[in-house]
Amino acid sequence: MTVGRGGRRDFRELAADGERRGYPRLIQKRLPARIERKGPFGSVPATPKTAGQMLKYAAKKVYYYGPRYECSVCGSRTRLRKTFSFNFPVLSELDVIGGEYRVNDNCPVCFSGARERLLHAFLRKSGLARAPRVLNVAPERGIYESLFRNHPGYVAIDIDPQRYDYIPNIRHGDLTQLKFADGSFDLVICSHVLEHIPDDDLAMREIARVLAPRGKAILQVPLAMKLEKTIEDPSVTDVKERERRFGQFDHVRIYGPDYFDRLRTAGLEVAFVSAAEAIAPQSVETLQINPRERIFLASPSGLSRTPTLLHADQRRSAEHDDEHQQRFVLPV
Repeated sequence: MTVGRGGRRDFRELAADGERRGYPRLIQKRLPARIERKGPFGSVPATPKTAGQMLKYAAKKVYYYGPRYECSVCGSRTRLRKTFSFNFPVLSELDVIGGEYRVNDNCPVCFSGARERLLHAFLRKSGLARAPRVLNVAPERGIYESLFRNHPGYVAIDIDPQRYDYIPNIRHGDLTQLKFADGSFDLVICSHVLEHIPDDDLAMREIARVLAPRGKAILQVPLAMKLEKTIEDPSVTDVKERERRFGQFDHVRIYGPDYFDRLRTAGLEVAFVSAAEAIAPQSVETLQINPRERIFLASPSGLSRTPTLLHADQRRSAEHDDEHQQRFVLPV
């Protein structure tokens, strides 16, 4: 939920490293970024904003350059990956997808993991990144920087917004008490958040409430393949016990297959989109995405579960023709 989660280093740490190594004080002065990427709403500045950060970022892209791996988030091609994920026994014992320990999983330039690369690639390819009104709960840095920085209808919220100094207008928001009118958003992105919330039923109902009638919600969670039912205990507050039982110090549950029943009870229907269907099959290997991972795409109950949200004139016809749309019509 936060920058640096899973062991990833915050860019503030990298800037501090630069200062300790003797870079001039100029690195503290805010300068316009000269490195740009192309996003769905035009060119956006790359993640670094200070001179020192820009230097560090560019140096990493050069140092780690290689043909072996590609990152859909920052666009880097690298010769290696880093390992920043948790390795608690319960994750392997229960075969948890989306929270599993993966060696050499993280991009050494932007630190994105496989699940972030999958989400990023799916948002772009499906056209959902161009939804008119977007609510992003606990936003991932790379997703915001590359897709939504210039989005006029983008709203980001978190229970602790001060941790997101790279999003200027992020709001305080409690997912169980959203301060938005019914039907306010065409897309809600809530990736790996619900497992942190004691009253997840109320959070799910709030997501259903703020979704527009034809809106979509991406609701990623770690999912245990060896469980028949979710295991949870919000009363557990000891960090070590949470790590032992739920695989992370701030998780209160591990979801089982009944996760989808919970969503239906809250008023949401769910479609499953495999990694190969979410993006080009060859990209699954190139981007080093777990082929077993799925996108959980929800819509208000009683409506079509096809994740086709935008009108034809809002999508690139070459990438989003009728044949492509049909690939996402999956049974529940």
